Formats: sequence, structure tokens, C-alpha cells
Amino acid sequence: LELSSSANVYSDLIGRRTDSEALNDDLDAVAELNATAGWPVALAAVEKHDAASARGVVRAALDLYVRWNVIMRLESTELEEFLYKLAHELWEGASLEAAVDSIVSAAPPDEDFVEAFAKASLSRRNQQRHVLERLEMVLRKDAGADELEPRKAHTVHVEHVYPRKPAKSATWKDHDNWIDRIGNLTLLHQRLNASVKNGPFDKKKTKYVHSHLMLTRQLMDFDSWSPKHVEARQRMLAELAPRAWPITY
Repeated sequence: LELSSSANVYSDLIGRRTDSEALNDDLDAVAELNATAGWPVALAAVEKHDAASARGVVRAALDLYVRWNVIMRLESTELEEFLYKLAHELWEGASLEAAVDSIVSAAPPDEDFVEAFAKASLSRRNQQRHVLERLEMVLRKDAGADELEPRKAHTVHVEHVYPRKPAKSATWKDHDNWIDRIGNLTLLHQRLNASVKNGPFDKKKTKYVHSHLMLTRQLMDFDSWSPKHVEARQRMLAELAPRAWPITY
């Protein structure tokens, strides 16, 4: 009976069909990032408690994964071992509060996270999307804007401000070092992207101004685009990072 119950819970988790919409959203991110060690934590938390209550632990584990694995690129096997151990402790009766406390204790401190974020490059599209979506939500919250969520890959996708295939005359020195820096990435609607994909910055701005996404509208503050502008924007975004992946809930 217990095995059958766990199988049903796991099926609901994988299918993002729990009775907590917030948890389902976080599970979407676990799947998108291929954070496989997060599933045992989610299963144990939901099976021993309930979906709504378990959400804080799952979100904290997800934020730990992003800090540790996506941005800081610390030893991944160490993180996996920690999360599997945490799942075991939950199965053995550890409280959700104790689990979150363990995650907080294991998390890299904010100052190290910010410093790493300010220099990070992301070549994987799934990681790019997750990071940009979270930053967009922080910006919208700060501005008191509606909670528009840029989650539909077919309508909103990752845009490289300095293009991946620029004109030869516009190619930057050390092209590969800049192209996937977080400061060079934004979100853009597909219907705009087709006309600006490899264009110069001044042409792109005529399209960016029509975006509903604050991450993209902020680019209107720049008169030109160069490596120093990528660095400046990424430093600004890095200061938002601890609130985008805060660990504690």
C-alpha cells in the first residue's frame, strides 16, 4: 500500500499535477534544469506531509541547486549526496523546518553567490531561461508590476544582445567569452527576434522598446553595447540574485 501511494505521488510530481500550483511551478523548474537529485526530496516531503507544505523545501532545494550547480559550479556530486541524504532524513521523520535549515546551512553565502553571478556564463538554453525568468520576476515585484510569467518557450525565448553571429566587422575580440554572459542575455518575443537576431544594438533597441518584459526594457537605458556594458548590466543583475534564489521560505 505504501509503495502504491508513493508511486501515485511520484507520478503527480513528475506530471506536475499536485494540488499546489506553486509547487507545480517549482517542479517545472526542477524538470527544466534536469535537477534530478531534487525529485527524491520532493517525493519525501510531499509523501510525509502535503504538497502545499512541502513547497518551501522543494523551492529551497531548487535555489540551492541553482546557486551551487548552475552559477557557482561547485562539486556536483557533493550536492547530490547532500540532497539524497536530506531526502532520507525526511523519510525518517525530519520536519520540513529542519530540512530547510539544513539547506540554508549548506548554501553558499550571498556574497560568494553574487560574485560568481557577476562573472557567470550560461551556455545551456534551459539554464539561461530559468535564470532570466527569475530575474524578470524580481524586477516586476520591485516595480509593483503584474506577475506576468515568461514561461512559454514558443512565445518568449532567449535573446543574445550581442549576437551569436554578428557581422564580421562587428565581431568583438574574445567573442566566445562574451556571447553567453548573463549580462548579454535577455528575453524577447519570437515575433521580434526574427527581425533583430543578428542586427546591431541600435536596430535591436527599436524592437526592445515594444517588449512587455522589464528585463528587456531596461536595455533602453544603454546608448551602446560593448563588453563593458555587458559587465555593468551583469553586476546590476547579480545584486538581484540573492532575492531571486533566496533559499529561505
